Amino acid sequence: MSDILCRPIDSNDLDDLRKLRNLLRKHFINTNFVNEDEQIVWWNSYKINNNDQLYCFYDKRLTVVGYGGFSNYSVKYKTIEVGRFMVHPSHQRKGFLGEIINQLQYLAKLKHSDLKSMHLIVSLENKNAIKAYKKYGFLEIEKNEKKFIRLKKDI
Repeated sequence: MSDILCRPIDSNDLDDLRKLRNLLRKHFINTNFVNEDEQIVWWNSYKINNNDQLYCFYDKRLTVVGYGGFSNYSVKYKTIEVGRFMVHPSHQRKGFLGEIINQLQYLAKLKHSDLKSMHLIVSLENKNAIKAYKKYGFLEIEKNEKKFIRLKKDI
């Protein structure tokens, strides 16, 4: 049984989400600082995009552990992109990423019953994340000249 719970993000998460994203931004493809106005634009776009699901993960004391989501389901290949993993620094290296991945896999499979795999892209410089993803069943499938690696997990 999981030690964390999840729910879709809502507008009450935006401030924490932005602050955590900016704190961890060096690990993202877009490393730019996000201000409040830019986040509002993102939020308005997110709300109308049915292909993008972002979740808030929290412990039994209702303390936010982190965020993660999935998007870009491919009907042809029956795969989905997972990502935007952000675990609060005080909760890192405690196994929460694995629980988030497991819950996202479950949620993605509920939405797309024919789902065969999940994939993600991570910076080659983020060695801790790559090690963690491999620990949770992801395998390297591609490296590129832009300093990123693509990992895949069959379901």
